[in-house]
Amino acid sequence: MRYSICLTFLCSAALVGCSGGTSEKLPQVAPTKVKVMQKGSPVEGATVTFHGPGENAKMAFGLTDASGTCELTTFKNGDGVVPGKNAVTVSKIDAGEANASGVMPKPKELLPKKYQDLGTSPLVFDVTDGQNEFTIEIE
Repeated sequence: MRYSICLTFLCSAALVGCSGGTSEKLPQVAPTKVKVMQKGSPVEGATVTFHGPGENAKMAFGLTDASGTCELTTFKNGDGVVPGKNAVTVSKIDAGEANASGVMPKPKELLPKKYQDLGTSPLVFDVTDGQNEFTIEIE
């Protein structure tokens, strides 16, 4: 009994410590949904990253589902993207399966390389206040 009370107290203290506020004011975000398509088919399992505008840019991430769609997250699950012009990268990696010895193969990128790098990705979307929906067509 004594052990459970101590454990409960320690867990509570840890949670309170982790939930401390910050003096930094978080920027507004706008709900944003993205659909990734390649040759007319949805791309499942793609990581979509919106690289926000400005000096202290915030990034938003999402992982596409079977319909090729995802809701982007900046601070909290599905909250959205910081408004403004966002450069976008898209990647889908096949990690493969370990062989009989337990050795993993080198991961393989399944989408064209130009979409993975911020310097070569042609994707830029202007996120506005309110609901945003974008479709990304992978060549």
